[in-house]
Amino acid sequence: MDPCLFKRNILKRNLFLYENSFLKFRLLRAKRRRWVAEENLQREELGEFIHLYQDLRKNPEKFLEYCRMSVECFDLLLSKLEHKLSKQTTVCRRSISPTERLIVCLRYLATGTSFRSIALTFRMGISTVGMIVVETCLALWEELQAYYMPTPTENHLRNVIHRFLIRYNFPNCFGAIGGMHCKIKCPSNLIRSKYYKKNFSVILQTVVDADHRFIHVEVVGGNFSVILQTVVDADHRFIHVEVVGGEDNDDTFASSTLYKLLENNQFNIPASSHFPNSTIRAPNVLVGDSGFPLKTYLMRPYPRCNLMPGKETFNHRLSTATQCVETAFRSLVGRWGILTRQIDTNMDNGCVIIKATCMLHNFIMTVDQQRNYTCDNTILNYRKVGNKNKNATSAAKKLVGRKA
Repeated sequence: MDPCLFKRNILKRNLFLYENSFLKFRLLRAKRRRWVAEENLQREELGEFIHLYQDLRKNPEKFLEYCRMSVECFDLLLSKLEHKLSKQTTVCRRSISPTERLIVCLRYLATGTSFRSIALTFRMGISTVGMIVVETCLALWEELQAYYMPTPTENHLRNVIHRFLIRYNFPNCFGAIGGMHCKIKCPSNLIRSKYYKKNFSVILQTVVDADHRFIHVEVVGGNFSVILQTVVDADHRFIHVEVVGGEDNDDTFASSTLYKLLENNQFNIPASSHFPNSTIRAPNVLVGDSGFPLKTYLMRPYPRCNLMPGKETFNHRLSTATQCVETAFRSLVGRWGILTRQIDTNMDNGCVIIKATCMLHNFIMTVDQQRNYTCDNTILNYRKVGNKNKNATSAAKKLVGRKA
């Protein structure tokens, strides 16, 4: 072979390899992204947390408006969650403090704004905000449940029965049950004809005590609808929280964990007891509207047509007792704006967020018992679960002016 031709071929090969290596290098550099977006590098100097947090602590009213809880309540909550929210600082970047993480989560729950908006104001990445919110909500549920929404015991439910008798003059009642639709991001495989009012929703079904605390909270989910189901005590606190669902509202309760516990006598319901000043014994029951079935452990109103005076009086008394669950829902929705808007996460994370708001409701009502929490938007008409055509409870409310 001609030596010149051989050298020319070697040169062409080397040039080809060099050009390809150079192109690969350029492509790799083009694909490489910054660890932190440039606008977020000054988070510790220009972020909303740095500018507002310390000033808000000096103004309790503004802090309450911003975080939906008092400074003392926030500090107690932070002390319970700090070990869960602490992250390790590395050589590459400084970790976000537990205080800032909790503020980001509370601000998201309070305003219901998007992850993008929170990210812009706090100078964080959108995915970082989403991760912080979900992790904090999980920590809220895990750390607070044993103290502020424990599994009801017989003694606990006896206290609830006593509170219902004192506050609502309704004997043998260990909670009020109700449900509320919460909008959530629509799954891609959802059948469009199954939307609730042109929206995909989950249903919050609760049991509430006489003091508007949740005894049981459950987010009920099916192929197209999820419902937040709760049990509330007489003080408007949630006793039980659960996410449940079904093909229509009548299936919601039947598909819940609460239904299975009650049917199998595993909810620690106290044994039947006497009515006040009477020798008649009766079982202890939940109270709900006409959307729920009649059970030995669940009382609903009489159908509204052609009622005798005694049945009208019963419907009025039952309606008064079930109003505590509506009061708890209005307080919940008024404090946490995320429940009035669509939650732009997947189903699992959406349920975590909804249940966290219920846990915060009980926590705040227990810690700040003397404080009167009235938010401007508590009069919002929350998306209640039930069939309007057979809502005897609504009709019974017209009897409020009558003598019981």
